[in-house]
Amino acid sequence: MKRITSIISVLLTIISCNTIILNSQKPVSAPKIDGNIAEWESVIIIPERQSFGFGAMNDESNLYLAMTTYDKQVIMKILRGFTIWIDEKDKNNKDFGIKYPLQQDVQTMMGIEGGMRGGGMGRLDNDQMEFMITSMLSKQNNIIIVDQGLERFAETDNGDTGIQAKLLYNEGDFTYELKIPFNYLDLVANGRYSVGLESIQVDMPGMGGQGKGSGMSGGGMRSGRPGGGMSGGMRGGGMAGGMGKMQEMMNPISFWVTIQLME
Repeated sequence: MKRITSIISVLLTIISCNTIILNSQKPVSAPKIDGNIAEWESVIIIPERQSFGFGAMNDESNLYLAMTTYDKQVIMKILRGFTIWIDEKDKNNKDFGIKYPLQQDVQTMMGIEGGMRGGGMGRLDNDQMEFMITSMLSKQNNIIIVDQGLERFAETDNGDTGIQAKLLYNEGDFTYELKIPFNYLDLVANGRYSVGLESIQVDMPGMGGQGKGSGMSGGGMRSGRPGGGMSGGMRGGGMAGGMGKMQEMMNPISFWVTIQLME
């Protein structure tokens, strides 16, 4: 198992408090969309105030994106339903996106609803979390392509569009890879586009819809491994601590970055 231990800081340029530019890298050879993060180790950056790594590469014909984390809260947020948006005008618009993994109902997965009555999501131990993650991954064989408000299903390795997507969970490491052909979106090498990462909003019983997007309150990056894990799980700390962690699990990922492609 390989984990990311070093991050290349020159890949990220801070433009303002709310805007960052990620310089795409040109691969020696086209990355295989198989969930293997080893091809991305020199490309992945960790955005400030986030516990996941993200990177971009492009050749003459395709845009490649990757996301990685071992923070189980982030993994669960992604697996509940996730969209990568790409805006050709670099305006953070949600006109085109790839929904993958597709939305799932966590409460009914594996009798979790009954488990919540016995102590809540915050009392799931590490083995239960591992089982939830692998079970949810096993159901992900399709993507939804969103284009100007219209949605259509496609396979994760789609011959018609050339779009490919892959999730992999291996010994605690989670990887998401996506390939999008330039001609599908009229992208061009040396172009600049905004990319959004967004998980779905989930309201748990008794929380009154108080979940808030995590957003991006500041630009920048840091070195180190993406994700802090569960830090011994969500057990202990009393009811207040458990509720706080459960609230955090419900807060969606909402992050935008501008990507500068290579010629």
